Amino acid sequence: MTDVVIEAVRRVLGQPDITLDDNLLELGVDSLIGTRIVVAIGEKLDIEVSLETLLENPVISDFSDAVIEIIED
Repeated sequence: MTDVVIEAVRRVLGQPDITLDDNLLELGVDSLIGTRIVVAIGEKLDIEVSLETLLENPVISDFSDAVIEIIED
Protein backbone atom coordinates (compact mmCIF):
# COMPACT_ATOMS: atom_id res chain seq x y z
CA MET A 1 0.00 0.00 0.00
CA THR A 2 2.86 2.36 0.73
CA ASP A 3 3.98 2.23 -2.89
CA VAL A 4 0.47 3.20 -4.05
CA VAL A 5 0.48 6.21 -1.74
CA ILE A 6 3.92 7.45 -2.71
CA GLU A 7 3.25 6.91 -6.41
CA ALA A 8 0.01 8.91 -6.19
CA VAL A 9 1.79 11.76 -4.41
CA ARG A 10 4.63 11.76 -6.94
CA ARG A 11 2.21 11.71 -9.88
CA VAL A 12 -0.05 14.47 -8.57
CA LEU A 13 2.85 16.72 -7.57
CA GLY A 14 4.94 15.84 -10.62
CA GLN A 15 7.97 15.27 -8.41
CA PRO A 16 9.54 11.82 -8.81
CA ASP A 17 12.07 12.35 -6.01
CA ILE A 18 9.55 12.50 -3.15
CA THR A 19 10.26 10.07 -0.28
CA LEU A 20 8.28 8.64 2.63
CA ASP A 21 9.97 11.14 4.96
CA ASP A 22 8.64 14.19 3.09
CA ASN A 23 5.97 16.38 4.65
CA LEU A 24 3.13 17.13 2.26
CA LEU A 25 2.40 20.51 3.82
CA GLU A 26 6.03 21.55 3.49
CA LEU A 27 5.86 20.48 -0.17
CA GLY A 28 3.06 23.00 -0.67
CA VAL A 29 0.10 20.65 -0.68
CA ASP A 30 -3.11 22.58 -0.09
CA SER A 31 -6.70 21.37 0.06
CA LEU A 32 -7.10 21.24 -3.73
CA ILE A 33 -3.92 19.25 -4.32
CA GLY A 34 -4.64 17.12 -1.26
CA THR A 35 -8.04 16.27 -2.68
CA ARG A 36 -6.43 15.13 -5.92
CA ILE A 37 -4.07 12.89 -3.94
CA VAL A 38 -6.77 11.25 -1.80
CA VAL A 39 -9.01 10.73 -4.84
CA ALA A 40 -6.15 9.07 -6.75
CA ILE A 41 -5.43 6.75 -3.83
CA GLY A 42 -9.10 6.01 -3.28
CA GLU A 43 -9.62 5.09 -6.92
CA LYS A 44 -6.53 2.89 -7.03
CA LEU A 45 -7.37 1.01 -3.81
CA ASP A 46 -11.17 1.22 -4.06
CA ILE A 47 -11.47 2.91 -0.65
CA GLU A 48 -12.54 6.32 0.62
CA VAL A 49 -9.74 8.44 2.03
CA SER A 50 -10.66 11.81 3.49
CA LEU A 51 -8.73 15.01 3.03
CA GLU A 52 -8.74 15.25 6.82
CA THR A 53 -6.71 12.02 7.00
CA LEU A 54 -4.07 13.56 4.78
CA LEU A 55 -3.96 16.85 6.67
CA GLU A 56 -3.73 15.09 10.05
CA ASN A 57 -0.87 12.91 8.75
CA PRO A 58 1.22 15.20 6.53
CA VAL A 59 4.39 13.07 6.63
CA ILE A 60 3.94 10.59 3.80
CA SER A 61 4.92 7.54 5.87
CA ASP A 62 2.31 8.50 8.50
CA PHE A 63 -0.29 9.14 5.83
CA SER A 64 0.47 5.73 4.34
CA ASP A 65 -0.01 4.11 7.75
CA ALA A 66 -3.36 5.90 8.06
CA VAL A 67 -4.42 4.57 4.65
CA ILE A 68 -3.48 1.05 5.75
CA GLU A 69 -5.64 1.49 8.87
CA ILE A 70 -8.59 2.50 6.66
CA ILE A 71 -8.13 -0.66 4.60
CA GLU A 72 -7.92 -2.86 7.69
CA ASP A 73 -11.10 -1.39 9.23
